[in-house]
This record gives sequence, structure tokens and C-alpha cells, in this order.
Amino acid sequence: MKWKSRYIRYKKITRRLSRFLLIFLAFFLVSGYLVFRSSKVQTKITNQIGRVLSERTNAKISVEKVDFEPFRTFVLNGLLVLDHHDDTLLYARDFYIDINDYNIDKRLIELKLLELNEADFNIKKYKGEEKTNLKYFIAGLIKKKKKKRREWSIYVEDLGLEELNFTYVDENKPKK
Repeated sequence: MKWKSRYIRYKKITRRLSRFLLIFLAFFLVSGYLVFRSSKVQTKITNQIGRVLSERTNAKISVEKVDFEPFRTFVLNGLLVLDHHDDTLLYARDFYIDINDYNIDKRLIELKLLELNEADFNIKKYKGEEKTNLKYFIAGLIKKKKKKRREWSIYVEDLGLEELNFTYVDENKPKK
């Protein structure tokens, strides 16, 4: 009989501990989701990513506000990209991405919509330089790989450009 009472006590403790762990895990997941849904947290994370990209590309990237719904939409408000001469390469009041599908194994991203609202896009070739500021920026994004890997494929169904100001300046061309 002694072993039976120990077994029953052990079962009760195990059940209580399991319930507690399950409740704790559920609380942790829900609170983590709610914190991550906060625009302030998303903006802070995005600005951290922007700092890493800034170091890699020799450009400054900043975002005023972010609204991100996991695996569906991504909105950057006040996106600013300064080139290697601290001149504006891109400013967009709203940069909106609507994700249709993605497959990490196939290295595939399908976007339903990519949209820039109230944007200034300035491509410039500075005096004495052979490449434009955009080419310098893209070259910084592309990592030189030792291993040969399959490239990512990105498809965009709709591209929206609303109130876009585009300029191209080549300071190496003689003025007329």
C-alpha cells in the first residue's frame, strides 16, 4: 500500500507541474507575440537590422515606424537611405510589401504587391566615380560567397509607385 500512495502523490505532482509548465509556455508565447506586434518593438528591431545593413553598404538606413504582420505584410514608414556621400538615395513615406508566398528550401519569395508612396529616388554618379550610388549600395548588399549556393528568386506581381520623384545625375558628364 505504501508504494500505491507514493505513486498517486507522484502522479498528482506530475500533473500539477505539467499544467504549470503548459500555462507558463502559453503565457510566454502570447506575451512574446503581443510584444513583437508592438510597433515600437518592430521599429527598434528594424533599426538594428538597418544599422547592420548600413555597416555593410556604407550607407545610412533609418526607419521612423514599422508595422509588420508575420508572413503577410510589412510596412515601413519614413524609410530613408543615404548613400556613401550622405546624400538621399531613397526616401519613402510608405514602403509596403504584401507577401503572397515564400519557400525557404527553394529560395523563393513571391510578393503580391510592392509599393512606394510619396517617394524620392535619386540615382547619382559622383564626380570621379565610375559607379552610381545605387550600384555601390547593391554591391554592399551582395555578399561575396566562398560556397556556390543557389540564388534567391523574388517575384513581384504588382509594383505600385505613387507620387514618385525620380532623378538621375551624372556629375562626370560635361555640362552643356
